[in-house]
Amino acid sequence: MGHLKVSFTPQPRRGPTLEAWTFSAADGGRWHPLEYAPGSSLPQPRLTSQAALVGDELWLVGGWDPSAGPGMPQFLNDVWALDLRSCSWRRVQLEPAAEGQELPPISRFALAALPDGRLVLHTHRCDDHVLVLNPSAASGLAVTTAAATMSGDPRQAPPGGAILSRQSVYGALPGEEQQQSEAVTSTGAGGSTALYMYGGAPQSGPMYDDLWMLDTGSMTWRQLHPEGPTPHARCSHISGACSGGSGVTGRYLIFIGGSYYALTGQLQPRDDVILYDTQTNRWLEAEVEGTQPSPRNAAIMVPLRTKGCDNSGDGGCDRFVLHGGWWPFVETYDDTYIVTVTSVDGRK
Repeated sequence: MGHLKVSFTPQPRRGPTLEAWTFSAADGGRWHPLEYAPGSSLPQPRLTSQAALVGDELWLVGGWDPSAGPGMPQFLNDVWALDLRSCSWRRVQLEPAAEGQELPPISRFALAALPDGRLVLHTHRCDDHVLVLNPSAASGLAVTTAAATMSGDPRQAPPGGAILSRQSVYGALPGEEQQQSEAVTSTGAGGSTALYMYGGAPQSGPMYDDLWMLDTGSMTWRQLHPEGPTPHARCSHISGACSGGSGVTGRYLIFIGGSYYALTGQLQPRDDVILYDTQTNRWLEAEVEGTQPSPRNAAIMVPLRTKGCDNSGDGGCDRFVLHGGWWPFVETYDDTYIVTVTSVDGRK
Protein backbone atom coordinates (compact mmCIF):
# COMPACT_ATOMS: atom_id res chain seq x y z
CA MET A 1 0.00 0.00 0.00
CA GLY A 2 1.32 3.44 -0.90
CA HIS A 3 1.76 6.17 1.67
CA LEU A 4 0.83 9.80 1.36
CA LYS A 5 2.92 12.17 3.41
CA VAL A 6 0.90 15.00 4.93
CA SER A 7 2.47 17.93 6.73
CA PHE A 8 0.84 20.79 8.58
CA THR A 9 2.37 24.25 8.73
CA PRO A 10 1.10 26.51 11.52
CA GLN A 11 -0.14 29.87 10.36
CA PRO A 12 1.76 32.95 11.57
CA ARG A 13 0.27 34.38 14.74
CA ARG A 14 0.37 38.04 15.71
CA GLY A 15 1.46 38.23 19.30
CA PRO A 16 1.15 41.68 20.92
CA THR A 17 3.45 42.64 23.77
CA LEU A 18 3.55 45.24 26.50
CA GLU A 19 7.30 45.78 26.49
CA ALA A 20 8.78 49.25 26.79
CA TRP A 21 12.31 50.19 25.78
CA THR A 22 14.41 53.34 25.93
CA PHE A 23 17.01 54.31 23.33
CA SER A 24 20.28 56.18 23.82
CA ALA A 25 22.21 57.48 20.84
CA ALA A 26 25.46 57.42 22.82
CA ASP A 27 28.13 54.78 22.03
CA GLY A 28 26.64 53.98 18.65
CA GLY A 29 23.08 53.59 19.93
CA ARG A 30 21.76 51.28 22.65
CA TRP A 31 18.34 49.95 23.61
CA HIS A 32 17.49 49.35 27.28
CA PRO A 33 14.42 47.45 28.54
CA LEU A 34 12.23 49.47 30.88
CA GLU A 35 11.27 47.73 34.11
CA TYR A 36 7.81 48.68 35.34
CA ALA A 37 7.29 49.65 38.98
CA PRO A 38 6.36 46.65 41.16
CA GLY A 39 2.65 46.38 41.78
CA SER A 40 1.77 48.71 38.92
CA SER A 41 -1.46 47.91 37.08
CA LEU A 42 -0.71 46.97 33.49
CA PRO A 43 -2.63 47.62 30.27
CA GLN A 44 -3.76 44.79 28.08
CA PRO A 45 -1.10 43.90 25.44
CA ARG A 46 -1.85 45.46 22.07
CA LEU A 47 -0.64 46.49 18.65
CA THR A 48 -1.76 49.12 16.08
CA SER A 49 -2.30 51.53 18.99
CA GLN A 50 -1.01 55.10 19.25
CA ALA A 51 0.98 56.92 21.92
CA ALA A 52 1.97 60.50 22.70
CA LEU A 53 3.80 62.44 25.39
CA VAL A 54 1.64 64.37 27.84
CA GLY A 55 3.90 66.19 30.27
CA ASP A 56 6.03 63.55 32.02
CA GLU A 57 3.78 60.70 30.92
CA LEU A 58 3.43 58.56 27.82
CA TRP A 59 -0.25 58.14 26.99
CA LEU A 60 -1.28 54.92 25.22
CA VAL A 61 -4.57 55.00 23.30
CA GLY A 62 -6.65 52.13 21.89
CA GLY A 63 -5.26 49.30 19.80
CA TRP A 64 -5.89 45.68 18.91
CA ASP A 65 -5.16 42.52 20.89
CA PRO A 66 -5.58 39.52 18.54
CA SER A 67 -4.53 37.19 21.38
CA ALA A 68 -7.39 38.26 23.69
CA GLY A 69 -9.03 35.32 25.40
CA PRO A 70 -12.73 34.71 26.11
CA GLY A 71 -14.38 37.69 27.74
CA MET A 72 -11.53 40.02 26.81
CA PRO A 73 -11.98 42.71 24.14
CA GLN A 74 -9.88 42.49 20.99
CA PHE A 75 -10.40 46.10 19.90
CA LEU A 76 -9.70 48.52 22.71
CA ASN A 77 -10.98 51.95 23.74
CA ASP A 78 -8.95 52.50 26.90
CA VAL A 79 -6.29 55.11 27.63
CA TRP A 80 -3.31 54.42 29.88
CA ALA A 81 -0.48 56.64 31.13
CA LEU A 82 3.08 55.52 31.84
CA ASP A 83 4.85 57.83 34.29
CA LEU A 84 8.33 58.17 32.81
CA ARG A 85 9.81 59.07 36.20
CA SER A 86 8.42 56.23 38.32
CA CYS A 87 7.81 53.74 35.45
CA SER A 88 4.33 53.04 36.82
CA TRP A 89 1.16 52.61 34.75
CA ARG A 90 -2.27 54.00 35.55
CA ARG A 91 -5.51 53.96 33.64
CA VAL A 92 -6.66 57.41 32.52
CA GLN A 93 -10.25 58.17 33.46
CA LEU A 94 -12.14 59.75 30.58
CA GLU A 95 -15.04 62.14 30.95
CA PRO A 96 -17.36 61.17 28.05
CA ALA A 97 -18.19 63.63 25.33
CA ALA A 98 -21.00 66.11 25.99
CA GLU A 99 -23.29 63.91 23.89
CA GLY A 100 -22.55 60.99 26.23
CA GLN A 101 -20.38 59.30 23.62
CA GLU A 102 -17.49 57.23 24.93
CA LEU A 103 -14.26 56.62 23.09
CA PRO A 104 -15.05 53.87 20.55
CA PRO A 105 -12.82 50.81 20.20
CA ILE A 106 -10.16 51.94 17.71
CA SER A 107 -7.06 50.65 15.98
CA ARG A 108 -5.08 51.80 12.93
CA PHE A 109 -5.96 55.44 13.51
CA ALA A 110 -4.11 58.75 13.39
CA LEU A 111 -3.16 60.63 16.58
CA ALA A 112 -1.23 63.86 17.03
CA ALA A 113 -0.28 65.85 20.13
CA LEU A 114 -0.78 69.62 19.99
CA PRO A 115 1.55 72.04 21.80
CA ASP A 116 -1.22 72.98 24.26
CA GLY A 117 -1.47 69.37 25.47
CA ARG A 118 -4.55 68.20 23.59
CA LEU A 119 -4.51 64.95 21.64
CA VAL A 120 -6.32 64.88 18.29
CA LEU A 121 -7.58 61.53 17.00
CA HIS A 122 -8.88 60.75 13.52
CA THR A 123 -10.36 57.35 12.65
CA HIS A 124 -12.11 56.00 9.57
CA ARG A 125 -15.38 56.79 11.37
CA CYS A 126 -14.58 60.51 11.52
CA ASP A 127 -16.37 62.33 8.73
CA ASP A 128 -17.42 65.77 9.97
CA HIS A 129 -15.46 65.71 13.22
CA VAL A 130 -12.29 64.69 15.03
CA LEU A 131 -11.99 63.34 18.56
CA VAL A 132 -10.06 65.40 21.11
CA LEU A 133 -8.63 64.28 24.44
CA ASN A 134 -8.11 67.26 26.75
CA PRO A 135 -5.90 66.23 29.71
CA SER A 136 -6.41 67.74 33.14
CA ALA A 137 -3.74 69.87 34.77
CA ALA A 138 -3.08 67.01 37.18
CA SER A 139 -1.83 64.91 34.27
CA GLY A 140 1.47 66.74 34.33
CA LEU A 141 0.63 69.27 31.63
CA ALA A 142 -1.79 72.11 32.19
CA VAL A 143 -4.04 72.72 29.22
CA THR A 144 -3.97 76.38 28.29
CA THR A 145 -6.89 78.68 28.92
CA ALA A 146 -7.00 79.42 25.19
CA ALA A 147 -7.51 75.76 24.40
CA ALA A 148 -10.27 75.41 26.96
CA THR A 149 -11.96 78.55 25.70
CA MET A 150 -11.78 77.41 22.07
CA SER A 151 -13.42 74.09 22.91
CA GLY A 152 -16.30 75.88 24.62
CA ASP A 153 -16.49 72.97 27.06
CA PRO A 154 -17.06 73.97 30.70
CA ARG A 155 -16.58 70.42 32.03
CA GLN A 156 -13.68 69.56 34.30
CA ALA A 157 -11.62 66.43 33.76
CA PRO A 158 -11.14 64.12 36.75
CA PRO A 159 -7.72 64.47 38.41
CA GLY A 160 -5.15 62.88 36.14
CA GLY A 161 -7.86 62.19 33.57
CA ALA A 162 -9.07 63.77 30.37
CA ILE A 163 -12.19 65.15 28.72
CA LEU A 164 -13.25 63.46 25.50
CA SER A 165 -14.77 65.86 22.98
CA ARG A 166 -16.26 65.42 19.56
CA GLN A 167 -14.90 68.48 17.72
CA SER A 168 -16.67 69.56 14.53
CA VAL A 169 -14.42 70.24 11.54
CA TYR A 170 -15.07 72.44 8.52
CA GLY A 171 -14.03 72.82 4.91
CA ALA A 172 -13.53 69.96 2.45
CA LEU A 173 -13.36 66.63 4.30
CA PRO A 174 -10.84 63.80 3.80
CA GLY A 175 -13.46 61.07 4.21
CA GLU A 176 -12.61 57.64 5.55
CA GLU A 177 -9.06 57.34 4.24
CA GLN A 178 -7.37 57.77 7.58
CA GLN A 179 -7.39 54.09 8.47
CA GLN A 180 -3.66 53.25 8.54
CA SER A 181 -2.71 56.80 7.59
CA GLU A 182 -0.05 58.87 9.33
CA ALA A 183 -0.55 62.25 11.02
CA VAL A 184 2.20 64.75 11.78
CA THR A 185 1.97 68.21 13.35
CA SER A 186 4.03 71.21 12.33
CA THR A 187 4.25 74.36 14.44
CA GLY A 188 4.93 77.34 12.21
CA ALA A 189 5.44 81.05 12.57
CA GLY A 190 3.44 82.70 15.32
CA GLY A 191 2.92 79.37 17.08
CA SER A 192 0.17 78.22 14.71
CA THR A 193 -0.13 74.44 14.50
CA ALA A 194 -1.29 72.41 11.53
CA LEU A 195 -1.91 68.69 11.35
CA TYR A 196 -1.00 67.03 8.05
CA MET A 197 -2.26 63.66 6.80
CA TYR A 198 -0.87 61.97 3.73
CA GLY A 199 -2.15 58.81 2.05
CA GLY A 200 -3.97 56.04 3.88
CA ALA A 201 -6.20 53.07 3.23
CA PRO A 202 -10.00 52.99 3.38
CA GLN A 203 -11.77 49.90 4.67
CA SER A 204 -12.18 48.80 1.06
CA GLY A 205 -10.94 50.03 -2.30
CA PRO A 206 -7.66 51.56 -3.50
CA MET A 207 -5.28 53.49 -1.27
CA TYR A 208 -4.80 57.24 -1.42
CA ASP A 209 -1.92 59.51 -2.43
CA ASP A 210 -3.44 62.83 -1.36
CA LEU A 211 -2.27 65.32 1.25
CA TRP A 212 -4.54 67.14 3.70
CA MET A 213 -3.98 69.85 6.30
CA LEU A 214 -6.08 70.56 9.38
CA ASP A 215 -5.74 74.06 10.83
CA THR A 216 -6.05 73.24 14.53
CA GLY A 217 -7.03 76.81 15.40
CA SER A 218 -10.12 76.96 13.19
CA MET A 219 -10.49 73.15 12.88
CA THR A 220 -10.74 73.51 9.10
CA TRP A 221 -9.57 70.85 6.65
CA ARG A 222 -7.97 71.79 3.34
CA GLN A 223 -6.76 69.47 0.62
CA LEU A 224 -3.33 70.47 -0.65
CA HIS A 225 -2.21 70.11 -4.25
CA PRO A 226 1.59 70.33 -4.10
CA GLU A 227 3.76 71.01 -7.12
CA GLY A 228 6.15 68.28 -8.20
CA PRO A 229 5.66 64.56 -8.87
CA THR A 230 2.97 63.03 -6.66
CA PRO A 231 4.36 60.20 -4.50
CA HIS A 232 2.92 56.70 -4.77
CA ALA A 233 -0.21 55.89 -2.78
CA ARG A 234 0.48 54.09 0.49
CA CYS A 235 -0.56 53.35 4.05
CA SER A 236 1.19 52.54 7.35
CA HIS A 237 4.17 54.79 6.61
CA ILE A 238 6.09 56.89 9.15
CA SER A 239 6.51 60.65 9.31
CA GLY A 240 8.14 63.56 11.09
CA ALA A 241 8.46 67.36 10.94
CA CYS A 242 11.77 69.18 10.95
CA SER A 243 13.52 72.43 10.04
CA GLY A 244 15.86 70.75 7.55
CA GLY A 245 18.58 73.29 8.25
CA SER A 246 16.30 76.15 7.18
CA GLY A 247 15.98 77.66 10.64
CA VAL A 248 12.19 77.46 10.31
CA THR A 249 10.62 75.06 12.79
CA GLY A 250 8.53 72.38 11.13
CA ARG A 251 9.02 73.69 7.60
CA TYR A 252 9.62 70.24 6.11
CA LEU A 253 7.71 66.99 6.48
CA ILE A 254 9.42 63.66 5.91
CA PHE A 255 7.59 60.42 5.08
CA ILE A 256 9.32 57.02 4.83
CA GLY A 257 8.18 53.61 3.62
CA GLY A 258 4.68 52.21 3.91
CA SER A 259 2.86 49.70 1.71
CA TYR A 260 0.59 49.75 -1.32
CA TYR A 261 -1.48 47.19 -3.18
CA ALA A 262 0.75 45.64 -5.86
CA LEU A 263 -2.20 43.34 -6.60
CA THR A 264 -5.67 43.39 -5.09
CA GLY A 265 -5.25 42.64 -1.40
CA GLN A 266 -1.47 42.04 -1.71
CA LEU A 267 0.61 44.53 0.27
CA GLN A 268 3.94 45.59 -1.21
CA PRO A 269 6.24 47.58 1.11
CA ARG A 270 8.30 50.56 -0.04
CA ASP A 271 11.61 52.05 1.05
CA ASP A 272 11.41 55.52 -0.49
CA VAL A 273 11.85 58.83 1.33
CA ILE A 274 9.37 61.62 0.60
CA LEU A 275 9.81 65.28 1.48
CA TYR A 276 7.27 68.08 1.52
CA ASP A 277 7.93 71.81 1.91
CA THR A 278 5.08 73.41 3.88
CA GLN A 279 6.15 76.94 2.84
CA THR A 280 6.28 76.41 -0.93
CA ASN A 281 3.70 73.59 -1.12
CA ARG A 282 6.06 71.35 -3.09
CA TRP A 283 7.11 67.71 -3.08
CA LEU A 284 10.92 67.61 -3.04
CA GLU A 285 13.49 65.10 -4.20
CA ALA A 286 15.36 63.39 -1.38
CA GLU A 287 19.07 62.70 -1.68
CA VAL A 288 19.58 59.67 0.53
CA GLU A 289 23.01 58.87 1.95
CA GLY A 290 24.15 55.95 4.08
CA THR A 291 22.59 52.52 4.49
CA GLN A 292 18.90 52.76 3.74
CA PRO A 293 16.33 50.62 5.62
CA SER A 294 14.81 47.79 3.61
CA PRO A 295 11.21 48.16 2.36
CA ARG A 296 8.75 48.00 5.27
CA ASN A 297 5.62 49.35 6.82
CA ALA A 298 4.35 49.79 10.38
CA ALA A 299 7.76 50.95 11.64
CA ILE A 300 8.14 53.73 14.21
CA MET A 301 10.02 57.01 13.90
CA VAL A 302 10.22 59.57 16.70
CA PRO A 303 12.32 62.72 17.31
CA LEU A 304 15.66 61.96 18.92
CA ARG A 305 16.29 64.11 21.98
CA THR A 306 19.38 66.23 21.48
CA LYS A 307 20.73 69.46 22.94
CA GLY A 308 18.37 72.31 22.05
CA CYS A 309 15.56 69.92 21.09
CA ASP A 310 12.61 69.47 23.45
CA ASN A 311 11.48 66.27 21.72
CA SER A 312 7.95 67.61 21.43
CA GLY A 313 7.62 66.48 17.83
CA ASP A 314 6.58 69.94 16.62
CA GLY A 315 9.28 70.10 13.97
CA GLY A 316 12.15 71.59 15.96
CA CYS A 317 14.38 68.52 15.61
CA ASP A 318 16.28 67.23 12.60
CA ARG A 319 17.24 63.80 13.97
CA PHE A 320 14.94 60.83 14.41
CA VAL A 321 15.27 57.23 15.53
CA LEU A 322 13.62 54.72 13.18
CA HIS A 323 12.98 51.18 14.41
CA GLY A 324 11.33 47.96 13.35
CA GLY A 325 8.41 47.43 11.03
CA TRP A 326 7.59 44.46 8.85
CA TRP A 327 7.31 43.07 5.35
CA PRO A 328 3.60 42.17 5.52
CA PHE A 329 3.12 38.51 6.45
CA VAL A 330 6.75 37.72 5.58
CA GLU A 331 9.22 39.18 8.08
CA THR A 332 9.30 41.41 11.17
CA TYR A 333 12.33 43.69 11.64
CA ASP A 334 14.25 44.67 14.77
CA ASP A 335 16.86 46.98 13.24
CA THR A 336 17.37 50.62 14.19
CA TYR A 337 18.50 53.66 12.18
CA ILE A 338 19.28 57.30 12.94
CA VAL A 339 17.62 59.56 10.37
CA THR A 340 19.31 62.96 10.03
CA VAL A 341 17.79 65.62 7.80
CA THR A 342 20.18 68.24 6.38
CA SER A 343 20.27 70.82 3.63
CA VAL A 344 22.52 69.97 0.66
CA ASP A 345 23.19 72.30 -2.30
CA GLY A 346 20.16 74.39 -1.42
CA ARG A 347 17.88 71.36 -1.58
CA LYS A 348 16.37 69.40 1.27
